[in-house]
Amino acid sequence: NSYHSEPKCCATIRENTIASFKYAAENGADMVETDVQLSKDLVPVIYHDFHACIALKRKKDQDAPDLLEIPIKDLTLAQLQALKDLSHLTVGIPEDIFSYCDPDDMMVYHRKEKGLSKFSDEAFEDHQPFPTLEQSLKAVPHTCGFNVEIKWTMQLACGTYELRHPFELNRFLDLIIKVVLEHGGRRKIVFSSFHPDICSMLRLKQNRYPVLFLTQGITELWPPYDDYRCQNIRQAVLYATSADILGINLHTEELLRDPDQMKLALQKNLVVFCWGEHNNDRSTIAYLKSLGMHGIIYDKIDVYNNKEEKKSIFMCEERDSISGHCALAKEIACTSPASDSNSASEGASSRCSDLSISDIEKL
Repeated sequence: NSYHSEPKCCATIRENTIASFKYAAENGADMVETDVQLSKDLVPVIYHDFHACIALKRKKDQDAPDLLEIPIKDLTLAQLQALKDLSHLTVGIPEDIFSYCDPDDMMVYHRKEKGLSKFSDEAFEDHQPFPTLEQSLKAVPHTCGFNVEIKWTMQLACGTYELRHPFELNRFLDLIIKVVLEHGGRRKIVFSSFHPDICSMLRLKQNRYPVLFLTQGITELWPPYDDYRCQNIRQAVLYATSADILGINLHTEELLRDPDQMKLALQKNLVVFCWGEHNNDRSTIAYLKSLGMHGIIYDKIDVYNNKEEKKSIFMCEERDSISGHCALAKEIACTSPASDSNSASEGASSRCSDLSISDIEKL
């Protein structure tokens, strides 16, 4: 997420791409966060924002494109993956410009907090924006867990919505869950969402993967949501407890103002993750761990990860499990009854020494 904020150094890999997931896994990430929504043709795709900025050329001035925000849900997967960055920009969005557009002129910018960001690495397949959830689950090593955040429109306190005319909610969730169940494999996966009703539905629609309730809490960084369950950590804890979900994923800013709120969540036996720009600091990460935080979401893991061994906890667990099975197999193969002949003992020793990687993988 580093290009959505003002980092000390700019990210060289775009977020929410297969390349970024693989890079995080290579640098010891236990999990990666994926922002999932549906394309117009009902394919679960990964993209942070509800809208993409389409740059369209003017009819009279071909060198001065205009920007038009198009909802991701209104573009098919093929249209999304055909979009590309433009190297120059003139801001201005006339309402009727899209009707004049030749589809070949459509290009996309990816918004950051202030301005627009251009990446030059899209020629490589893994760096392409808008990967599908299925592609990502297949391409990223299974030892890297997925935090699958479900993007769904929320009503703000002012009465407006983040996105108008969304999909039918049951169908929307069923399509995403289907992909995760079919392609999740052995991967550790957790669902999450800012919408409390989404969390409840995820809990009831499947029982394989746990659910975290995302909350931005009390902050001036973004407009508050209308739903009272979303307004602070205490309400989030009460909701998560009543909904019988795994826990909450809170915004670090509110927790740092009042660290005692962590105790309430732990007393309710909730798993607690946290997110936010404050986490992009090693001392803050260490402090959050001291509070008993179960999961800390931050950018640029290659910079802030303090692990001596750059491997995910799930990779280490799998390695230890394989080692245990290997030791057990050797013990069984090398142990023979006292009444066995010497040739039988020699055979057992041979089986022990010839145990291969393929044999271990079958255990």
